[in-house]
Amino acid sequence: MDRVRNFDVKVRNTELPRDFLVRAAVDNYNERKTTLRQRQGKTPHIPVDAVTGDPATITRLTLNYLRHNLTNYDWAIKKLAVAEGTPEEYLTLRGRFFDALRHHFPDFAELLTEQEHRDSAHDVELYRKTVPKV
Repeated sequence: MDRVRNFDVKVRNTELPRDFLVRAAVDNYNERKTTLRQRQGKTPHIPVDAVTGDPATITRLTLNYLRHNLTNYDWAIKKLAVAEGTPEEYLTLRGRFFDALRHHFPDFAELLTEQEHRDSAHDVELYRKTVPKV
């Protein structure tokens, strides 16, 4: 548990304004979905619009963008808490990332807390599927 408690949580681009972060999150999502659907030979992705899109969707995309694109969250979770760790270590490390995000992005603090408290057992299972079997 010490390696998780002592892990260096990094957060980048903390000075970016909220509107910029929302647009960047939606653009990132649209780009990823478009590429994925093209690669899979599916019908084109219908882009989400940052201004007229469903507010709950925009919020989810923005919070996910903060966590997955502005921190070292994915690497840390996959390496420390899923591949080599325990469910308790996963929850501890995940909580540390949410604490850091709330500190650096106070405009999103309440929403981050809501997202943090959703069912994280599902999340750990999703990560387990992405870790190569040794």
